Parts: sequence; C-alpha cells; structure tokens
Amino acid sequence: MKNKKKPALTKRQLEVLTKTIESFIETAEPVGSKWLSGTGGIDASPATIRNELSELEAEGYLSHRHQSSGRVPTDSGYRLYVDHLSDMMANSNSSPLQDTSANALPVELIRERAPYIGQAVGDLLKEVTELVVTLFDYTAIVIPPDIHQATLELAHLVLVDIDRVLVIVMNSVGSNQEFLMSIQDDVTQDELNAISSLLTQKLKGVTLSDVTSNDLADLFLHFPTHREIVATVISELKRIKAVLSPPNTMNMKGLSNMVRLPEFQDPNLAHRVIATLEETRLMTSVLEKAVQHRDMTVLIGSENQPDGLKECSVVVAPLGHETANFATLAIVGPTRMRYKNLLPTIQAIVAKMQSISSSDSINTKSI
Repeated sequence: MKNKKKPALTKRQLEVLTKTIESFIETAEPVGSKWLSGTGGIDASPATIRNELSELEAEGYLSHRHQSSGRVPTDSGYRLYVDHLSDMMANSNSSPLQDTSANALPVELIRERAPYIGQAVGDLLKEVTELVVTLFDYTAIVIPPDIHQATLELAHLVLVDIDRVLVIVMNSVGSNQEFLMSIQDDVTQDELNAISSLLTQKLKGVTLSDVTSNDLADLFLHFPTHREIVATVISELKRIKAVLSPPNTMNMKGLSNMVRLPEFQDPNLAHRVIATLEETRLMTSVLEKAVQHRDMTVLIGSENQPDGLKECSVVVAPLGHETANFATLAIVGPTRMRYKNLLPTIQAIVAKMQSISSSDSINTKSI
C-alpha cells in the first residue's frame, strides 16, 4: 500500500518550519511560538503561530518533548527542510556561497591550494577532510579509490640518465605509479617512446589486477634488443600489483569533536555511533551505495541503514569527474546538522574537485 502523499505546506507554514528548524540547529533548544513571533521575525501573532505549529506537528514535521515545551524537528521535518534547500541550490543562478562569508573559506582555501594538492590524490583528500573538520564539528570520512579497480590509461618511459629510466603508469583514479629503473642497454628517447606507445595500447582500459604476463608477452617480439627494459617494466608492474593496499580502506577524522555535541552526551548513543563508524567494511559498503547515482546524497536519521546511525545525518558525495570517482566523501553528524552551511560547502568542494580531476594535474602526478 502506498503512503498517502502529504499536502503541500502554505508559505507561512514553510516559514514557521524553517525558522523552527534553524533555531533548533543553532541552540539545541525547543522552539516556542513567542520566540517565533518575536525574535524569530514571523509576522503573525503567537496564537496564529501556535496553530501552525500544531498543524506541522499533526503532519509529522515537528514534535514536542513535554506538554508545555516548544517544538523540535522530526526526521520528516529535516527532510522537507533539506529538500527545500536543495531545490534552492539547484535553481540558483549564482554561487550559493557568494553571500555566506563563513562558507567562502573552504572554497577559497581549495582554490589557493589547488596547484599543490593536484599533485597527489592523497594530499588532495587530506586537504578536503581538514577543511571540513575545521569548519564543522562533524566527522569527515574519505574512502580512497579501490586501486584494484582503477583502469590503466597511459604508460610513459622517460630517459633521465644514460643508465636510468623513469617509468610512469597512470590510471583512471589519479593514484598513479612512478619508479626508476637502472638499465644496461643503450637506448634513445625515441625508442622509449615506441615502447611507451605499445605498452599503453596493451594496458589501456585494463585494471592492474588483471594485467598478466601473457598480455605483455609480445612486447618482447617487438623490442628484441631491449628485452631487459621490457622485462623490468613487467616485473615492476607485478610487484606493484602484489603490494597494492587492500580495498575497503577508510580515513576518518573529527570523531572526537563530534561526540562532544549535546546529542552525544548519552554514552550509550555515543558508543553505538562510534562502534558503527569503526566498522570499516560496513561503512564503506553503505557509503559507496549512497553515491551510485553520482550526486550528493543526504541521509537523515531513520533513512540510514545501519542502526547505529539512526540518530545521525550523513551527507555523502562523490569526488572525481564524470567518468570515474577517485574517492567518496561523507560527513556524519547529528540530525541537527547545519545543513544551510554544510550543503553548499560540500557542493562547492565537489565542483572544485571535479575541475581539478578533469585537468591534467590530477592525472599526471604520482600519489
């Protein structure tokens, strides 16, 4: 049986709900009609606002803890609020951060650091988590790319000395590999370019885990006078394959700050959240599923699948470009998140990361 669609809110009801949610986000205190009609700035009497609050509670957007207390948002209330914010962000012709000075900071810092962080995916991801944790008392999680699943794109051999060759193997997620090898053969850069070209043909679109000796065997036939170079490249690729870090790794920062928030003063709740976040494989699976549609996703309270996060909100966003992600970013906090600040910040970070990853800087440097 389908859920009955709730009626659309009136303009005043949306204003009352928005003001209530934003006040609760800032103070963690229930919100009453007197505050809304006074400090809250709603042009209506307390009696009228009380009626609107009652309607919003009847629709499931608000609740109250005690008979005489003010209202607090429910998961449904937060969901409506977040969807409204997302619609405004999508329909805005200008940057959502241009008039929010507090949120301009991370974007400006990324812009300043872009020439440097573009040199390595690891540095890039570290900068992103540092920025988010600095501005918000939430937990930032980054799932780095599964290098086993990254497809190879380009191999390039560069003669750096008469007896040394630099080998660069680039892949689709930017976690590229470089190694120097000593050689005994006399070789020119033109010959190395020919080897690079054929090696690229053999590797392009193949994951490193799938590279086999048979794939590269005919390189010996094409370059019989440079078997040593070809054999060393093949041997090094096998070594890299063998020592690759396992998938499902996860980097987490800011947990100690988050658990100081009022919501997590209950030790049982704090323990459940921490225990869930430390389940690396579970969290990796949940977050990677959340970014399958390649859009920023907000999961609020009961929408989260792990029971340990039922009282949290999780914002998940893919970092990368149109054809491939090089990481997944997630922000975990209470349902009382500062969505109005956080969502445009993450949106701007994602856009900047797409710009960086689409340029040559992220695809031509080693990690």
